Amino acid sequence: MATVDLTAERLREVLQYDPTTGVFCWKVRVSQSMKAGQVAGSLDTYGHRNVMISGRRYLAHRLAWLYVNGCWPEFDLDHRDGVGDHNWIDNLREAPGGINQQNRRRPSSAATSGFLGVTWNASSRKWQAQIKVRGRCCYIGVFDSPELAHAEYVLRKREVHPGCTL
Repeated sequence: MATVDLTAERLREVLQYDPTTGVFCWKVRVSQSMKAGQVAGSLDTYGHRNVMISGRRYLAHRLAWLYVNGCWPEFDLDHRDGVGDHNWIDNLREAPGGINQQNRRRPSSAATSGFLGVTWNASSRKWQAQIKVRGRCCYIGVFDSPELAHAEYVLRKREVHPGCTL
C-alpha cells in the first residue's frame, strides 16, 4: 500500500478535534465498526492514542498538532504532564528527543525504588540519587529514604534539565 501524505485539510474532513480535551471524533463513517461521532483511535502499549486514517496509523498527539497548526511538528512532541493520552493542544510542545526525555516522570519498570533517579546502594545501605547530564551519570548523594533521595533528584533535575516540567 502506498504511503498517504495526510494533510491538515484531509484530517479536518474526517475528524473533529476538541483542543481543550484532546479528543478526536469521526466526522464520517470510516468502516462498519467506526461510525460518525465515535471517539477515534485506541491506546498502544505505551499509553499513546493511535488513529488509523486511510490504512496508516498516526499518533493522536501528532494529529492534534497538524489539526491546529496546519503542519506536522518539526521535532518530537512532548506531553507537558507526561501522560501520553492527554492530547489537548496546551499540553503539547515541540521538543527535540533529548529534551523530551528530560521530561520523564516515571521510573523504568526495573526500578526497585519506585522513584525516578533513585536506586538502592548496597554498600552504604541507603538510597542513592543520581542523574544523567549530557549522557554522563552524576552522583547526587545517599539518603535514608527513597522519598528524600527523590526530592533531591527533582531539585537537581530542575537545575540541569531545561526540558523538565516537574
